[in-house]
Amino acid sequence: MFSKLANTINFSAAKREGGADPFPAERSGDCGRHRGAQRRAQLTPLALATLTWDTAPGDPELFTLEIVNEEFNDAFAIASNIDSDQGSIIVIIPVVPVRGGYTLEAVNVGNTNDVYSKTGTFNVV
Repeated sequence: MFSKLANTINFSAAKREGGADPFPAERSGDCGRHRGAQRRAQLTPLALATLTWDTAPGDPELFTLEIVNEEFNDAFAIASNIDSDQGSIIVIIPVVPVRGGYTLEAVNVGNTNDVYSKTGTFNVV
């Protein structure tokens, strides 16, 4: 399921009016995959982020997106009942503890322990 999702969930963030740039080191991220000498992708709480993905035949029709930090056993739902065919969604990043090691996970709407796919790690700053 979501065979392509892990490789294609991407995010970009919009600068909040009067706020700080949500990507101090770069303007968009690929959920933590390093690109050349660039720093790890970063998100800022309360910033708008556009999440995009690709799906494959047989993927579930609906899923939930969570921001997860396994090291500290934290999981926060970002959006629920997302139509897989949408291909993107704009969300507000929740207020979560500032640290590294976060991932985004696409999970089963009825069972969040059923992880369809997850991204590489990124920082919340």
